[in-house]
This record gives sequence, structure tokens and C-alpha cells, in this order.
Amino acid sequence: MNKKDIQLKLEWLTCKWWFFAIIIAVQFLPPIATKGFSQGGVSKFLAVHVMNNFMRSPQAAMFYPLFKIIPIILVISIIFLGNKVSRIFSIYAGIAYLFFNVLQNFSVTTQYGLGILTQNLVMMFLISLLWFWEAYAGKNDFSPVNTSVMKISIALLAFLAFWDPINPVTHGINFDPVFLVNNAGGLAFCMMTPVFLAILIWFYPKVNLALLRVNSLAGIIIGIFNVLVVFANPAVYWWFGFLHIPLFVLGVCGMWLGYRRNL
Repeated sequence: MNKKDIQLKLEWLTCKWWFFAIIIAVQFLPPIATKGFSQGGVSKFLAVHVMNNFMRSPQAAMFYPLFKIIPIILVISIIFLGNKVSRIFSIYAGIAYLFFNVLQNFSVTTQYGLGILTQNLVMMFLISLLWFWEAYAGKNDFSPVNTSVMKISIALLAFLAFWDPINPVTHGINFDPVFLVNNAGGLAFCMMTPVFLAILIWFYPKVNLALLRVNSLAGIIIGIFNVLVVFANPAVYWWFGFLHIPLFVLGVCGMWLGYRRNL
């Protein structure tokens, strides 16, 4: 089976309701902790995990600038070089999702031992595979396209998410330009997915539809979860939820475009 046939199969598969039912069902997989959930249950584990995942480690922090600068260079390269960097961009996206997977879905704490968010692990790994597949299939066409108000709005939302202008201590907003090149946003699923989706939406319909659909659904699912966190403690997490709106909005846009041909 050649890559064209495989791509058609993927587009056929991602049009089936049961495929997305499986993706949603995966969200109910319980987290894994070597010390169990006897101390406060899953919700307490999640709160501890988020604050202690590998992305927050000093070792990961050393690479924050690198994973901010590379996406900036790639997006600028797409503007000026188009398809010459299409596969490079896809490879980077695939690698980035592998990093998101390890850094955000694993933690080690004294309270729970090794913790793993299995539901996110499965979904992010699938997205990574699809980006690597796109690097081989070459469906994305980054030839120059016309701009529009919608595209510019989507680009601005993605830029806001990428900037991630939130104070990690107070959780308040902080539009420090330094954050554009030095915070954890470049290694975070929720901050980088809007960037990847914005690129796909900008060049739609000349993009990999299977990739667009799955990446968008993941954005909707995780976006909803993180926005709802605000309601648990609005005084602390209001801006945290606000900065996840681009993830949800671009996820919805991507899903709508991804199925537009089939409506």
C-alpha cells in the first residue's frame, strides 16, 4: 500500500464516529501512580501531578528558550520559504509532541511516587505519529495563500497562547516580552497546539485532513478540561483558564474545517 492509499485510509478512519468515540473513551483511562490514590483520590493526584510534572523540573527549564526560539524560526521560515520547510516543520511538531508527552504526563513525587496521565499519554502519542506521518506523506502545502480577518484572528490567538504571559508564582497576567523566548510555553501542549493548529488552519484546505481532525479534537478535549479548572478556583486560576481559550477555539475551528468537505 503506497502513502496515498494510507492517507486515504486515515481520512476515511477519522470520518467514522466510532474513531472519535474511542478517542473520547480514552479520556476515562485512570491515571497511574505507584503509591495509589489513597490520599485524596484522583483529583488530589492531578493537582499534585500538574505542579510536579517533569516540565517543571530545573533540567527542563534549561531548554525553555530553545523550544521557544525554534518555533519562531520555523514560522518565519514558513512565511518566506513555504514548502521548503514543510517537512522540517512536521518533524519538529512530531518531536515536540513526544516532549509534551514525557514532560507533562510523567511526575515523581514523595506522595504518589511515579505518576502517569495515561489518557493524555495515548492521545499525544497519536498526534505525534500523525505529524511524523505527515512529514513522510507531504500533504501539507505551505504555498502562499490569501489572508482574511478570520486567519489573522486565529494567528493572534495562537500568538497569545505561545507567549503564555502568565506569572508562574501569582498566576496573574504578565505581558513581559521575555516570556516570548523564555518560559515553559514552548514545551506545553496547551500553549503550542494553538500554533500548530493555526498553521494548518491558515493553509486549509491544502493540509493533511486526518492530522487536522485528530489534533483539533485533542485541543477541544484538553481545552475544555483546563478552562473548567477556572470554576474550581476562579480567584487563582482565572488567567490560567483564559490563556487556554485559544486551544479550545482553534480546536473547534479545526474540527469544523476538517469535516467541512463531508457536510
